[in-house]
Amino acid sequence: MADKQKQTGVLVKLSRLFGFLASPMTVGVILTLTMTWLTLKFYASQHDGADAREGSIVNILNQIYLKSIDFRLVNRGEAPGSDRVAILAIDENSIEREGRWPWPREKIGRLIESAVDAGAKVVAFDVVFSEPDPNSSVKTLSLLKQGLAKQKQLSPEANELIDKEMAANNSDQKFADTLGLYQDAVVMGTYFDLESYDVGVSLNPLRDDCVDAHYERTNEKRYWEKEEIFPIVEEAKTSEERIPAGILKQVSNYHTLLEVNAAQEWFDSNTSALERIRQNLDDVEIHFPSEIIPTLFVVANIGDEQTLFDLLSSDDSMKRFANRPMILQIFDVVLRSISKHEIVDLRARLLRASNEYCQRFLTPNDELLWKEKFTTRFKTAGDDLDAMWAGQSFDSILNELKWPAGSPELEQKLKQWRALNLPLSIPNIARTWVSIRELAANTKHTGYFNAILDTDGTVRRTQLLARRGHNYIPSLALKAFLLDRKASMRFKIGPEAVGRTESKRRVIQSLEILNKEGETTLKVPVDELGRMIINYSGPQQMFPYVSAASILDDKRDIAVSQYLRDEKTGAVGLSTRMIDRKTFLKDKILIVGATAIGVYDLRLTPFEENYPGVETHANALPIF
Repeated sequence: MADKQKQTGVLVKLSRLFGFLASPMTVGVILTLTMTWLTLKFYASQHDGADAREGSIVNILNQIYLKSIDFRLVNRGEAPGSDRVAILAIDENSIEREGRWPWPREKIGRLIESAVDAGAKVVAFDVVFSEPDPNSSVKTLSLLKQGLAKQKQLSPEANELIDKEMAANNSDQKFADTLGLYQDAVVMGTYFDLESYDVGVSLNPLRDDCVDAHYERTNEKRYWEKEEIFPIVEEAKTSEERIPAGILKQVSNYHTLLEVNAAQEWFDSNTSALERIRQNLDDVEIHFPSEIIPTLFVVANIGDEQTLFDLLSSDDSMKRFANRPMILQIFDVVLRSISKHEIVDLRARLLRASNEYCQRFLTPNDELLWKEKFTTRFKTAGDDLDAMWAGQSFDSILNELKWPAGSPELEQKLKQWRALNLPLSIPNIARTWVSIRELAANTKHTGYFNAILDTDGTVRRTQLLARRGHNYIPSLALKAFLLDRKASMRFKIGPEAVGRTESKRRVIQSLEILNKEGETTLKVPVDELGRMIINYSGPQQMFPYVSAASILDDKRDIAVSQYLRDEKTGAVGLSTRMIDRKTFLKDKILIVGATAIGVYDLRLTPFEENYPGVETHANALPIF
């Protein structure tokens, strides 16, 4: 009887408990707490700019959020694009009339000349000219010259005649000459490769300073230094946060040593490539021993004319080559002697060597702090080891600063630097692919055209800023806008502020457009990684398209295609109109890109699956 009463009491309590849990108030509280937790988790994932694990609740919520952007745009319907932005299309008609793409470079120059002379204000290229013109006959003439020289049959008269023909047929130089005349109205294109690992607090917080030391040596740095409109960075940095200049200069030198060693290892496994370089140099009567070839490639790869000048000047037998024309010829022979596949592989090896060191920079694993680690890494140096240590390590610099290796003072300083230099949220780029030397000499404005894909492969956002260390470059759309408005930009970087007790990284806090007087005219809505949502006008050709063939024709009227809304019926349809060239092109921002089937890049957007990549830049422009 007592057991039965006890069981009945338990059942009553369970019934009351289930009744309480099933009550509307309890269910409401549980649902509210659950949704609050999921919302906070989702917000944190958006705030961190990180992609959630596939299949996780946060990832599902993220997909719902992304699809909601698509729904809002599609539900809004089509909206005409800006009447000041147009696509200058390398379309089927252009290729049929002007020949297959890519065109000879002087034809690109004529395209710029015709567009700007007719009134276009900005011509921006969704194209990069990072290699010599494949249509040019200069390479054939150069090979002829080398062959005659090799057979000892190159007379002074023949040499002069070939040089004259090379100059007359140099398509790149013709394009460069045109670019020099119109450089104030042209934005050249570039694209970048991102580093292979994610940004996060696990990275060495001091690596950006090491990356800067590597970047300072490169052609890319010298290319971007010539830019007329450059991002203004607002970031307060105290003297306690700054690493001494002597250490950073030493790191720059050490990057060269690391790259030469990496190149030596690569050439040891690719002896045919080394032999081709040596033979091609011999053919133009420039004789280098094989052991110098890795160093030649490293300095040629980064365009380091000074290092090669010093190397040539130090050898009596080489002094006659210590002049700029000969140095540029050596660079050209070295880089042309190995295949594209080989050069990509070798450059990746060099970059990996420097990136791996930057992850060790000023950590307990940094070999420039500890001689035993340096000895282990360069154990094959033999009798040269002590001289290498003295020339490469931080030893003498730290002794001058009274922070000798292994001392409490140095350990305290390293901890202070790591604590004060928080990682930056913007992903680092591995390298940018910029215009060749002839074009770079006459370029004032450049922007990158990389597409930023969400987890489902859709282009919903554009990255307005990219960086290599502490060096920042703008996107193609942003640079075209700044050039059009004669404006500049400023962005502020600071510790993230999300109510946490301690910041773990630095983020973009604001991005502003400034007028000539330095006053803020627009605050651009970007997230902490510098990304902006693209407010698409609709499916493709909501912006006017004009064929490049029409511009090259120099006829008075040009055909302009665009989806337009019929004023009577309200229906949206593709319309092709003949418009006076100067009337249409006046003050236009033209985005040049391929739209012909087989040569253009297809993008997935909220409106279409097969969308021309060039038009994504046009959609980003009206947002500013």
